[in-house]
Amino acid sequence: EASEQKTIVTDEQIEAGIEHLREQNARFDPIEGRGAEDHDIVLGDLVETPSGGGAEKRHEDVSIEVGTEAYHKSLHEMLQGAEPGAEISFTANFDADGGDPERAGKSFDVTFHVKGLKEKVLPDADDELAKDIGSFDTLDEVKAEFRSQAEKRAEREDEQHLRTQLIQKLIDANAFDPP
Repeated sequence: EASEQKTIVTDEQIEAGIEHLREQNARFDPIEGRGAEDHDIVLGDLVETPSGGGAEKRHEDVSIEVGTEAYHKSLHEMLQGAEPGAEISFTANFDADGGDPERAGKSFDVTFHVKGLKEKVLPDADDELAKDIGSFDTLDEVKAEFRSQAEKRAEREDEQHLRTQLIQKLIDANAFDPP
């Protein structure tokens, strides 16, 4: 027998939506007086040359969030504490099953010239954020809209789940060999 399911939208899902909204509306302020830390954005030029020889590749004005999976973990380790003007050099050995097919299983001599640092600043989850994103006056209105959209989405998914179960029951009950 097909069973109907009722997906419940949780407060945690609504809060996750608000956090995503904060991330989307983050600003990036210049950092002065300290070196790079996790989650800072480092701006710079990256030059990589295949170890053992080959043409160098220059990547100018790249931005990398420190402490993420971007490029290579060695870069993130060496960026800790780096300030504008720093030049970092290392050898990056990429795993054969890495995500980037151009670099998989290869080694590169890398130089990264730090040109600037920026700090990601998330806006407060308050009524000002609600006003900044459009036609809302309060954060509670935004949460109510998120909840309404999530409940409609859950209802559609629940209906699709029931439909799929019913179709499968029909197929199971009426087995036949194709011509």
